[in-house]
Amino acid sequence: MLKTGMKLFALIFCITMNCQYISSAFAASPPVPTFGTATVDGDPSEWNLAEDGSGDFFANMWRAGDSQKPNPSIDAKLYLRYDCENEILYALVLGETGPVLELPDDNFIKLGNSTKLVDGNDNNDGTPPDFAWIGLSGGEAEGWEASVSLAQGTYNNLNVHAQVFADDEEQTAAVDGRAIDLEVLCEPNAVELTSFTATAYEDEVLLEWETATETDNAGFNIYRAKYKRGPYIMVNEELIEAKGDSVSGASYSYVDIPERSGRYFYKLEDIDTNGKSTLHGPIKVETRASE
Repeated sequence: MLKTGMKLFALIFCITMNCQYISSAFAASPPVPTFGTATVDGDPSEWNLAEDGSGDFFANMWRAGDSQKPNPSIDAKLYLRYDCENEILYALVLGETGPVLELPDDNFIKLGNSTKLVDGNDNNDGTPPDFAWIGLSGGEAEGWEASVSLAQGTYNNLNVHAQVFADDEEQTAAVDGRAIDLEVLCEPNAVELTSFTATAYEDEVLLEWETATETDNAGFNIYRAKYKRGPYIMVNEELIEAKGDSVSGASYSYVDIPERSGRYFYKLEDIDTNGKSTLHGPIKVETRASE
């Protein structure tokens, strides 16, 4: 299975220089998902698959959506993240007892049985509703990723469905009862950001940002990517310490030196003293090689 050997990510923020992705801010605690972002690109390595309360695991997906039937089978697993700033729900579904079948109409997220949020027919263009198969080959996949626009609130009818091949036949895998609870109520951000800019100076990039207020803010991280959709790499070696407070903000700057000239995208992450993080951006800049 895909899970074998997959790199699990530390909570809150990346702490090593070879970190390749932005990690989750909070672990999922159903009905509350992890708070954070993801990239819907068919590569699930940024997800934390731990099921001990430290990762993105949200729910089992049972055969026929029924955990009470005789000899119940968990045919897939569901992982969730929620981006408070943009009100986007990210989902990862991985087959457990067999591959997920490339049946677009039968792999979906709905509210109840009628309100479709995303399915396998949706494009993979970086804008919700977004859908991407994972490891698709010959009509079979290891699973899929998706994103949907979803307002903050409390829901009692989240319906996530996949079609898998197990026990020599096609099986339906769905959350229990095809309707589970989901609660996405975001707390106010630690930082009120007023500006975030990037200016190129030959082979250097000057990143500057200002805040109006900072409440219980621990500091900032900066992430760089060659493409808008990522993957993003943290470029600062240590957390950039907060200087503002709840009454007044502060001004910050950081100089990044990419290995090569070209177009880059940057994101700014603020982290509060409780470990909650919020991402800002991306912003784009283009560097030119010095003559």
